[in-house]
Amino acid sequence: MTKESKISILVATDIHLGFEERSLIRGDDSFKTFEEVLSIAQRKKVDFILLGGDLFHDNKPSRSTVYRCMELIRKYCFCDHQVKFQLLSNGEVDFYHSAFKHANFQDSHLKVGIPIFTIYGNHDDIAGNGLCAVDCLHACGLVNLFGKHEGIEELNVVPLIVKKGSTKLALYGFGNVRDERLHRMFSKGKVTFPSEDAESCFNLFVIHQNRAQHSLTNYIPITFIPEMMDLVIWGHEHKPLPDPEWHEKFYVMQPGSTVATSLSDGEAGPKYCYLLHIAGKEFRSEKIELTTNRLFHFEDITLDNTGIPPDSADLEKKVSPNVLYPSGAWILYSFIFVQVEKYCVQHVESLLEKCKLTLEEEMDRPLLPLIRLRLHVNHEFKKFSVKQFGKQFVDRVANPMDLLIFVTKRDSVPVLTAVDKKLLSAAVRKTSQEACERIEAVVEKYYESAGLFMQMMVHTEKGMREAVKLYTDKGEISAIEMVVKNQLEKVQNHIKQLEPEDASQVTEYLVEIREKRNANKKNTNAEVDADNLAENISNNITTEKCDEVSRSTVVEENVLNNANESNKCNAVADQNVDISFASNTDSSDAAEAEIPTTTRGGRRQGRRASRKRSLCRSDEMVNETAEMAANVSKRGRGRGGRNVRQGRAGQTANRKIRQRDLLVVPSSPVGGELASEDTVTQMVDFDQESNNVTKHQPTTSMTTRSSQYKKFKIFDSDSE
Repeated sequence: MTKESKISILVATDIHLGFEERSLIRGDDSFKTFEEVLSIAQRKKVDFILLGGDLFHDNKPSRSTVYRCMELIRKYCFCDHQVKFQLLSNGEVDFYHSAFKHANFQDSHLKVGIPIFTIYGNHDDIAGNGLCAVDCLHACGLVNLFGKHEGIEELNVVPLIVKKGSTKLALYGFGNVRDERLHRMFSKGKVTFPSEDAESCFNLFVIHQNRAQHSLTNYIPITFIPEMMDLVIWGHEHKPLPDPEWHEKFYVMQPGSTVATSLSDGEAGPKYCYLLHIAGKEFRSEKIELTTNRLFHFEDITLDNTGIPPDSADLEKKVSPNVLYPSGAWILYSFIFVQVEKYCVQHVESLLEKCKLTLEEEMDRPLLPLIRLRLHVNHEFKKFSVKQFGKQFVDRVANPMDLLIFVTKRDSVPVLTAVDKKLLSAAVRKTSQEACERIEAVVEKYYESAGLFMQMMVHTEKGMREAVKLYTDKGEISAIEMVVKNQLEKVQNHIKQLEPEDASQVTEYLVEIREKRNANKKNTNAEVDADNLAENISNNITTEKCDEVSRSTVVEENVLNNANESNKCNAVADQNVDISFASNTDSSDAAEAEIPTTTRGGRRQGRRASRKRSLCRSDEMVNETAEMAANVSKRGRGRGGRNVRQGRAGQTANRKIRQRDLLVVPSSPVGGELASEDTVTQMVDFDQESNNVTKHQPTTSMTTRSSQYKKFKIFDSDSE
C-alpha cells in the first residue's frame, strides 16, 4: 500500500478540559496535556485527530475553559498543513444538527490543516435546548461533531465516509447514552448500522459507554458490537490498555484518559495517546506516552505490610508483657496506631524519592505528584486523622488532604457453588427490573395505583421526575421552570378550545381526559421510557410528547381573573359612588349604595356589609350617606394613588353604613348577568362642589340577595 493511500489518525479520549480548574496546583493539568496531544498531531503530520468523548469535564464549562480550548485548537490545527483526504458522505446527514452541513476543512473561509472529529461523552453531554458544549466549537468551525442523535426509541448509526487514495474509512460513532437505555435498545434490536459498503471500507466504531460490568444492564457487552467492525475505539474507561485486544471478530482499543480525574487504581500509571495507521483493511497502532501529565502513584497497604499482624492474639505476642495491663486494650491499639502511621510516612517518603528521580529525567511534568495510599484495616482498628497525616506533606504532594484513605474489610459471605449457573442467570435477568427497581419507579407505581383525584392533573410524573434529575445531575437551573411552564401553557390552550361554561364543567373535562389517558396506557401496553422524556425536556419539546391536563383550581383562578377584568370595565369612571333607589309598592323606599371595593380590605368590607343589608327608612338618610361617600371619594383623589383612594373610601364608607344598618352591594355582580327584574333602579350622580344629587331614568336591574351572595361565594377562597 502506497503512502498516498495510508490514513494516519491521532486517537485520544477523555481529555476533561477544566478539571480542577480552580485549584492552584492542578488547575492547568488538563490544558497542558491537551496541548501536548495537539502538538504531537502537528509534529506527526496526521490526517486528522479523533477524540472519543469528554473533551470537557463539565457540560457547562466555564468561560475560561472554553477560551483556552479554542485558543489551543486554533494554535495547532489552523495551519498550512494540506488536508489530503476526502469526505464522501452526505453532510446533510452527518451534520444535520448544525447550520453548516459540511466539515470545517471544507469551508473556504477557514484554513484548517488538522481537522478534529469528535463525539460527546457523558460529561459534556446534551443539556438544555438540545445543545452540548462541543456544539459551540462545531459552530465556530473548530471541531467536527458527529454521532449526535435525537432518537429516543431507536438509533440508526450512519457513518462518515473518508477516502484517501484507495483506502476508504467508514467512521461510525454516537454520543453517550445512558447505559441502561442503550443496553435495552441493543437487546431489542433498535440500534442499526448500515452495511452497504462494509466489505469495501475499514469500519471504525467510536463509543463512549461503560465497558466494565457494574450491574446487569449499566454497561455495553462486547457481543452487542456488530461483527462487521474492524476496530472499536472505546472511550469513557480511564484505564489505558497499551495494545488493542482481539475479540473474535474485531479489535478493541482503549486509550484511557489523558488526565487523572479520580484517585483510583485505574488512573495510576502512565497516560497515552495513539497513532493509528490505516491502509485498506489493515491497521497498525503506535502508543505514545504523554510526558506532561502529573505523576500518580497508587498503592494498597495491609497490616501485614506494616509488620503488625491484624489478629489481636498475634499482637499480644509482639508487644512486651509489661506494656499490657489487665485492661490494656487501649495501650495495645495505641501501639498499633503509632506503628501503622510510622510505616505510612516512611512509604510516602520512598514514593517521593522515586518521583524525584523521574522528574529529573522528564522536566515537562508538574513538580508535585499525586499519591494515594489505601490502607485495609479491620473493624477494631483505631483510625488516625487523615488530614493531620496529610499536613506533613503539604507542598510536597499535590493532594495532601486525601493522600490516605482507610478501607474496612467486609465480612466474607459464603459462596454456593452447587448451582445451575445458566438457570440462575436466566432468573436474574427475568427479575432484574424488580430487583433493581429505582426510587423513580416506586413513585411512578404509586401514582398509577393511586385514585384519580390523588394523581397530578397538570403535570406528569415522568416530566417532573426528569426535570428534577436534570436540575440535580446536570445543573439545569431552568429545567423545572421550563417543564412547568410548557405543560401549563398546553393545558390552558386545551381548556380554551373546550370553552367551558363554569368551573364545574372544567373539572368534568379534566377527569374525562385523565381517564382517557390512563385507559390508552392500559390498552396499548405502551412502555414509556423515562429517558424519552429527559430527551424531550432537553430539546424543549416535552409538551409535544405527552398529554397534560389541568387542576380545577387553576381554571377557577383564570375565570376569576377574567371576571375581575370584566368587573373593572363596568366600573364607573373615577370611582364615583353610585346610589341605587329601589321602589316597591308594598314597602318604603330602599337604597343600595355602591362603594369602591377593589382593594382587598374594601372588597372584604363590602361583602360583609352586603350580607347585613337592610332597608333604609327615609330618603334623607340615603342622601346623607351619599354625601358622605362622595366627600370620601373626593378626599381620596386629592391624596393621590388609586389603590389608596379605593381602600380608604371602601373602609370608611362601609363602617358608617354598618352603623346605620344600610345596605351596600356592588352595582354589578361578579362574572354574572343582572338577573332580577322585580326592581327598577335609578342612577344617582353627585355634584361634588354643591353636594347635589341628580336622578336618572331607570337603566338596569339588580340581583336579589341570594343570587348576589352566590356569585361571591364561588370565588371566596380565591379572593380571601
